[in-house]
Amino acid sequence: MERVQILIAEDDPLFALELTRIIEENLGYQVAACHDNARAALDWLAKAATRPDLALLDISLKGEPDGIGLAEQMTGIPVIFITSADVPGIYQRARQLKPHGYIVKPVGQLTLQSIVESALLRNAQPDGPSDTTNRPWQEETVLNDFIFLKNPKGELVKVEIKEVGILESDGNYCTIQVRNLSRFVIKNSLKRIAQQLPSPLFVQVHRNFMVNLSMVESIQLSENFVQILGKLIPIGTSFRSTFLERLRTL
Repeated sequence: MERVQILIAEDDPLFALELTRIIEENLGYQVAACHDNARAALDWLAKAATRPDLALLDISLKGEPDGIGLAEQMTGIPVIFITSADVPGIYQRARQLKPHGYIVKPVGQLTLQSIVESALLRNAQPDGPSDTTNRPWQEETVLNDFIFLKNPKGELVKVEIKEVGILESDGNYCTIQVRNLSRFVIKNSLKRIAQQLPSPLFVQVHRNFMVNLSMVESIQLSENFVQILGKLIPIGTSFRSTFLERLRTL
């Protein structure tokens, strides 16, 4: 699992320090970098091994380009703009970039958390329906090769899909167990979650279980069990043939 990585571009050192404190100490995410001008932020992006999951950009950065100009050069990274005043024309210019949110200084923890989480989830399903009842993952959403899952502390944790081993249905809830044995409980059905997982990697073996084929440790055909992450998962009669056929294709 990886912590959500956030880039900050803010030229007010005290506000930048407060943002960093809230993000790392209260929200449980990680500030990948914090710069006071756009040029430094762009230089860092050019050298960074991985792209940040989100960028918080002050619109009124000193020098050229400003925060909006910086956002224009950060293709593919969701952006939240930071502003301290209602400057005529600025909002209209910023809106053309379709940012994932706005922060008005000063900002509290709950407001920041709400805006950041909304941005992450919106970016995870940019073309999906706006009606949350139709979102299979609701607050736990698929993003390329990752999913964002809420841990017991209420923090969004970025988990690689390939690290997901077992999905277990329990009525309207589903428990997800990953390779390091961490467990996440989400309020959604196994059927809806299955619609969002890559079919070559995952297969349903029982009406209550779906597993990652790459993590299969052993199969007890006589007892109809498959072992994954040290746990024996029952193989349902109606799922057995499909499961075995999928294994042969690996």
